[in-house]
Amino acid sequence: MAIQCFAEYRAYQYQVVDPYHPSSIPMILTSSLNPVAFRSYHGQSLDTTLLRTWMCYGHTSRQKICPYPIAALPEVQPGETP
Repeated sequence: MAIQCFAEYRAYQYQVVDPYHPSSIPMILTSSLNPVAFRSYHGQSLDTTLLRTWMCYGHTSRQKICPYPIAALPEVQPGETP
């Protein structure tokens, strides 16, 4: 008898600004931490904005966070069919 397992996790992309240096360039960070855990882990004082979220499927052990899936779609011109 074979047992089949599936794994998945949610990825989050944040824009983070240091409130003590408002003129600094905002950083874009991708994490597997949800918004509550992200702020708890990195500090409540950061100005954090959730930009987008997506699911990562498959083998997830010791893997980098999967890329945003919409970025991988080919660009379709008006009048074309994908």
